[in-house]
Amino acid sequence: MWGASFAHFTHTTKKFVSAGINEEVEVLLNKDKYDASISRADLTKESIDKVRYFIPWADKLFELDIFGGSHEGLAILEIELTSMDEPFELPPFLEVIREVTAEKEYSNNQLADKL
Repeated sequence: MWGASFAHFTHTTKKFVSAGINEEVEVLLNKDKYDASISRADLTKESIDKVRYFIPWADKLFELDIFGGSHEGLAILEIELTSMDEPFELPPFLEVIREVTAEKEYSNNQLADKL
């Protein structure tokens, strides 16, 4: 439903395959499992504050993450492809400033490093 706002909790595990390619496993968590997971969090990392928007465009689903907190002003657009050479069309109403797929410093793990 467009315009609907809801919170959900997801635990994502990513395994590096090659530059720009990760295998991902996502598990939805209920609030209790989320709270238990947070209690075991790595305290050397900071929480990542972001809002995710889902943008369906040209038969693809784009995910736009708008960051807050210490990463205020950062926005990352992501799309899941079946291969690196799969064609896709970017939404014309979004301006892509730079391709960061292969840049490790834009991974959630690196973004969570305390500054």
